[in-house]
Amino acid sequence: MAIELPRDANGQIIPLDTTMMFRDDRSQFRVTDFFYEARPNRWFARSGSMCIETNKLQLNIKKKNCYEQLMDDSWEKLIGDLDRAYHEPNNDEAICSYSNRARKQNGCKHCRFKYVDRTCDKCAILDIEFRICRLLGKSFDECEAKGIKTLYEQVEPEGDAK
Repeated sequence: MAIELPRDANGQIIPLDTTMMFRDDRSQFRVTDFFYEARPNRWFARSGSMCIETNKLQLNIKKKNCYEQLMDDSWEKLIGDLDRAYHEPNNDEAICSYSNRARKQNGCKHCRFKYVDRTCDKCAILDIEFRICRLLGKSFDECEAKGIKTLYEQVEPEGDAK
C-alpha cells in the first residue's frame, strides 16, 4: 500500500517541512510535525499535544476580500460599526474604530483606507455611502460609480493580525 503525501482542506499537497497552517476560523496552527496513522488512513499535524487531521487545516489562508465581506454586510453590522466609532473615547481613532482597526496595535498597515489619496474621514464617508447603497439593493456597478473600488482592492494581507 502506497502512502500519499498529506493534503490540506483544499486538496493541496502539504510539504513535510511546513511549520504553519490555518484553521477554518483563520487562526494559526503552528505545526511541530506530521504523522500518518494507517488504521484510519489519515495524516495529522501536531502542535505540542494537539493533533488535527491535515484535511481540516489550510496551507494558505484565503482572506475574504472586501467585496466578499460586503456580501455579508447588514444594516445591523453598519449600525454596529457606526456605534463603535461614535463611542470611541479617542476622537483621533474614531475612523479606526469604524473600520474595526486598532491603530495602536499595528498603525495603518492593514487599513483599507491607507491606499487612497483621500483622508481617512472622507474614505469612511465614502465607505458608509457605498455600504448603504449596497444594502438598499443596488448593484456593485451602480454603487461603485463613486470611486469606492480602490478602498476594496488594495488591502495588504493581514498575516497573523486579527
